[in-house]
Parts: sequence; structure tokens; C-alpha cells
Amino acid sequence: MASMKNIRTRIKLEDTEILHTTSTNFPGNYSGYDDRLNLDEFRQNLQVQITSLNDTTTEFDLIGIDAAIANAFRRILIAELPSMAIEKVHVTENSSVLPDDVLAHRLGLIPLRADPTLFIDKVAADTKEREDDTLIFKLKVACKKNPKAPTDGDDDPKKLYINSNVYTQHMEWIPIGSQITKFKPEDIGPVFPDILIVKLRPGQEVDLKLVCHKGIGRDHAKFSPVCTGSYRLMPEIILKKPIYDEDAEHLQKCFTPGVIELEQDNDGW
Repeated sequence: MASMKNIRTRIKLEDTEILHTTSTNFPGNYSGYDDRLNLDEFRQNLQVQITSLNDTTTEFDLIGIDAAIANAFRRILIAELPSMAIEKVHVTENSSVLPDDVLAHRLGLIPLRADPTLFIDKVAADTKEREDDTLIFKLKVACKKNPKAPTDGDDDPKKLYINSNVYTQHMEWIPIGSQITKFKPEDIGPVFPDILIVKLRPGQEVDLKLVCHKGIGRDHAKFSPVCTGSYRLMPEIILKKPIYDEDAEHLQKCFTPGVIELEQDNDGW
């Protein structure tokens, strides 16, 4: 049974192949081993330990589950969790070098800071902008020469022109109905203020209305709330024989600091 447990819980890396990469959740696949999925046992064995958490990244350990289940969680994060994204772009003026469709595509991929649980799904046939299913932003930026530009030959566009770069910080939220009281200004907007949207030169201008709806990544990648979701298996290193002195030090350097620890005994390190 110990060997069967290793087959079910370990992926083994050999010199020329990788063993035990498959997993099953139906009975009878392994003789003498009960493969049935028991929810009570699953709840008891599952552990989630958060190792890193900040505004943009979350890293956690899933303990007590198969890699197939971990991969299912990963796919759910990518494709099934809702978020808000720019769905329509109404163009009043776009004299930049980017065509309207390319500019709209760039805008659609901008991550937005808005709680999707506070909005409902937009009905496809409904074209009215409602406060419970729509967010609206205005993007109106014109580039012009800087009257205070240096005359020493410096060709930096940021010094020669005003609004030479259009960033997400130029997006202005236009509340609909009671959104002005329901949300604070810091609750709605781009996640990052310094995402470059388009570059302009004097005489060029963009005047856009951005309409945002709720969606999921399965419908379009712009609705995916994660940039990427990945998992890796926790390694288990088994030394088949004692290793001492210079060989031990060399082995330790082959891994990330903290993985291999050296202990001193009568035979050395």
C-alpha cells in the first residue's frame, strides 16, 4: 500500500522519464485502493496556506489535493471569475497614428478597479446605459507644443510637447445615476495610472467615450481578472546516500538558498 500511496501522491523524476503523472477520481483504477471522491475527506485534508499577498499578486499552497484539482482552480481563476472591462468605445475624435479598432483593442485590455459583485450582467439586446450594469469613462486629450520647452536642442517629447503620451490616468469616470453616492472616486478607475494608451504630437487628439460591462474570461480574455494563473508541484528531495564535505557544499549550491541544509557529524559536513 505504501508503494501505491507514492504512485497516487508523487510524480517521480527519473534520468530519462517522468513517472506517475496521471491521477484518477473514479473507483477501480488501482487494485486494492479506493479512488472514490469523498467530500468529507476532501474538506478534512484540504489546506490553503497563503505565502504571499499584495495588491497585484497572490501566492498560496494547496495541500491535500491532486494536481488535477489544482489545475481546475487555476482554470476557474482565469476563465470563470467576473470582472469589469471596456466593452464599447465611442469615437468622437481620433487623429492619432493608431486606427480606431487598434486603439479600442488596447483600451479593452486595461485592467479596471471595480467590484464586479456590485454589477449585474448586461443583457445583450439592452443598449441603455444603466447604473447597475455599466461604467462610463471619458478620455479626451489633445497634444500641443510646450511654450516653455527648452531651446538647448533637447528633443525629449515630454519636454517639447504637452500631453505627448496618453496614460490611463487621463481616463475620467462619469458616474451614472446614484453611482456618485454608491462609489468613491478611488473605488472606480484603472488599476494602474501609468499604462501607456497612445502617443500624440501637436495637432493630434483623442476624444472617446468608454463603456464598461461585466464579463468572464471564457467570453473574452479582457475580462480575465488575473494576468496569468499557474501552479507548480512541491518538490520532495530524497538523497539515496550520505553526501559529505565538498560534495555536500556543491549540492547545496545547486538549489535555492534554504532548500538544502548542512549538518555536521563525526564524518564531516
